[in-house]
Amino acid sequence: MNRKDIRERVESALQDEENRHWSDREINRYIDDAITEFTRIARHPQVEGDATNPGGTTPLGEATKTGTLTVDGKTATVTFSSSHGYSSGDVLSVHTPSYFLVTAVASTDVVTSDGWHGFSVNDTVTFSSSGTLPTGISSGTTYYILTTPSTTSFTIGTAEGGSTLDITGTGSGVHKVIVNRTQDSTFLGPKIVLKVSETKVTYSLSSSVSAGTSPVSTFRIGPTYTKPSTIAEVASVSINGRELAVYTESQLNAAASSRGTRHFMLESSMGFHPNAFSSPVNSTDNTPKWREQYGPIEGVIFNNRTSDTFRIYPLPKENADIYEDKDATTKVFLTLKVRGVPITTSLASDTSSPTVNAYWHEALVFGALERAWLKESKVQNVEKSQMYRMKFIEQANEAKRMEGMSSGSISEGRNRGSMTINRYL
Repeated sequence: MNRKDIRERVESALQDEENRHWSDREINRYIDDAITEFTRIARHPQVEGDATNPGGTTPLGEATKTGTLTVDGKTATVTFSSSHGYSSGDVLSVHTPSYFLVTAVASTDVVTSDGWHGFSVNDTVTFSSSGTLPTGISSGTTYYILTTPSTTSFTIGTAEGGSTLDITGTGSGVHKVIVNRTQDSTFLGPKIVLKVSETKVTYSLSSSVSAGTSPVSTFRIGPTYTKPSTIAEVASVSINGRELAVYTESQLNAAASSRGTRHFMLESSMGFHPNAFSSPVNSTDNTPKWREQYGPIEGVIFNNRTSDTFRIYPLPKENADIYEDKDATTKVFLTLKVRGVPITTSLASDTSSPTVNAYWHEALVFGALERAWLKESKVQNVEKSQMYRMKFIEQANEAKRMEGMSSGSISEGRNRGSMTINRYL
């Protein structure tokens, strides 16, 4: 039924087809309110959508930014050329840039990069292009850095200390210089931002190291995501076809600080296990910090069902944890699929139909009648309102029981009750 059909059913039950006591506008509002309450109680229907990252887009990770890394003891600082938009507590994937976008100037034989390249004389690079490389540069050939006139420009040659390569054209398409260097892994990987300023972020390192200044690329991976704006209450979250466990912060805090067992546990790549080879160590606080644990995403953390945001747990570390295909040349981030109870909106017109399935439209009639009989007027009838309230709640609860379908709730075919065997082990 559409809104007009439901309203006519309500008016017929009220014996007020001529709108002597209730206007169409009032009944339309009662219908909208009934839809909202039915959806809240029955948690039906349910919709799906993609969670959004702190930057407001749907991929698990955000766009890459390039900055300059400096290290002081156990503290690493990345400086960006402009405002980065990161916040304290964000998780950044820090990695060595694998390439820069470049342009070539034929008149000077200088190559210019789109970010601080960090090259030193005699570093090696290769080039690729979506079109045709500048004349003089060949794809797949190894070139040596001869000079670095600025932090974003350099010249190349085919041998160490050789002559500058003669570039005679700009080519076509998008050109890349492929970086052939490695970075100390201490600086890299997912890092939790400790402090931020407009153009800098600071994070801690696991050990004190000495390092020079070098370029790094970063992108944010949560750890907080926002549910779709169409969902009021979250029912489940999944990634790459896997439904994730739902935890609360108090659950993880209790598990991490359980003094009855934690001193007897060993941590391995498979998680925590009983340690049969030691006695309790009471002098050291080895409580696991669950906010800093890494691995494939296994759960999400909510403190209430209607929360607008949630955390992922643990923090993803490997490419396989964040990309659809970790081996692809052009990598695509995974997305977090959220299913839940929708935010209801008013029916726009008489031809609009509720998102609630037609099977339950009678409940909407009862809900509208309940509200109509409570109107402050001479026709107010609390007893009738209560009667329709009971009918409405009965149907809403029945929908709550029935719509949560499982193999045990289906009584036909292979799920027929007489063929079900329960073994209590």
